[in-house]
Amino acid sequence: MSASCLGDFPYDVNVPGAGRKTITHENLWNIIAGLDVPGLESFFVADPSKLVTNWALDVTARFSYTSDFNCPAFPGTYDDQPNWWVSAVGVIRQARQQASEWRRNGH
Repeated sequence: MSASCLGDFPYDVNVPGAGRKTITHENLWNIIAGLDVPGLESFFVADPSKLVTNWALDVTARFSYTSDFNCPAFPGTYDDQPNWWVSAVGVIRQARQQASEWRRNGH
């Protein structure tokens, strides 16, 4: 199924582990919450633009940049970093760890 098929609601899709479902605005997040690995399998259920905001893309890009170039995201020491940034880094690292484990398990 192409991503263009996943744009308008409602639509039918094969949900990993649950079979064919009709996705609506109302049930999208409940179906994603029921996936074995929501962060990885959700893209089989919905167009990424329905799942990821521009803010999340910007935060992920900043994380990648700071990791690749070994530089702080914001000026100052650890204590000077915004709380939302410290929390976001934890979420991104956890998601990357889950993705690595999922791949190692043969998916």
